[in-house]
Amino acid sequence: MNIIMISTHGLDIDPRIYNEAMTLISAGHRIEVLSWDRENRTNGIENAEIDGIKIKRFFIKSKYGTGFKQIFAFIRFIYEARKYLKNKNYDVIHGQDIDGAFIGTFLKKDKKLVWDMRELYDGFNYGRIKKYIYEVLARWCFMHIDGLITVIDYQLERYKNKIQKYTIYETILNTTEKKIFDGFKRKTSSFLRVSYIGSVRCFNELKLLMDSGINIDDLKIQIHGSGSELENILRISSNYNNVTITGQFYYKDTKYLYEETDLLYVIYDDTMDNMKYGIPIKGYEAIYTLTPVIARAGTYYGDFVKKHDIGFVIKGDDVNELRDIILKVKTNRNLLKEKEDNIKKIQNLYLWENQAEKLNLFYQKLSKRNI
Repeated sequence: MNIIMISTHGLDIDPRIYNEAMTLISAGHRIEVLSWDRENRTNGIENAEIDGIKIKRFFIKSKYGTGFKQIFAFIRFIYEARKYLKNKNYDVIHGQDIDGAFIGTFLKKDKKLVWDMRELYDGFNYGRIKKYIYEVLARWCFMHIDGLITVIDYQLERYKNKIQKYTIYETILNTTEKKIFDGFKRKTSSFLRVSYIGSVRCFNELKLLMDSGINIDDLKIQIHGSGSELENILRISSNYNNVTITGQFYYKDTKYLYEETDLLYVIYDDTMDNMKYGIPIKGYEAIYTLTPVIARAGTYYGDFVKKHDIGFVIKGDDVNELRDIILKVKTNRNLLKEKEDNIKKIQNLYLWENQAEKLNLFYQKLSKRNI
């Protein structure tokens, strides 16, 4: 099958897209990703190919994180994508997140449409109007999709009354793949290295991490990633002498970040359902790299960490609680070894290789479904 993936961001290529695309290519499908690079992060390179994944970029100027202010640019992206696909031969539109799925409803024509629901579309703290608009968009998508992919079973439970009876669905965890960590070996250091690796969009939680390390010797706090709050974090970073902020990184370089990490910080704003009920890919990366974590109590991931005893669970809003854990680990590295031993028990349970077959079966069912 010829599969067109729709991604409204320009990062080449995020782990989920890369893993799905490589799995489908291995099964004999052809993949092309239509990517909206709204801030021209790829310096105007319109066409590219990564490991057999074709990429077509659209440089419609806009700014990440500005919400509905981007509406006209969004409409233009739909128009440009539709024009690009006019004479293309394809069988499936695979939309990443609600915006990708919504765009897909205008591109599918007589083809099949998949909504890859990587997060709860109503899992952010939207105002009443924005929440209503997203609900309308979601209902439109539910009516037009032929297949639904979720990353946690809770999504199916939450939306079971909105999913059409004919829609094929499957939960495919957002796990990491072995290959990206080939040759992984953690580097030793006299410093305790506490890292955040991922999207930089929770300012208060990242500032909490930075504040927790003030005046602690032989400590490195590292923040890797880009996102809507990166500029604000950079703006205050000069106030800290043991904080390093590296910005955007590419998926293939993830291994090197973990090789320089002793303790992974996985704390988010738990007032948002997306943060409360999900497990981010870094949670699975930590398992495979035997990296103990700091998670937030009262969240699905926090409960998971506590159940398997693979890290430390805190309230997530108390700088002294976090600081105490850092100091405790710093003076007793055996605590990390104890957590690592527990992680080894589940190390190979949460890998992309275990999810790939589910994706292939999903597409086999989709190919047999009559529209």
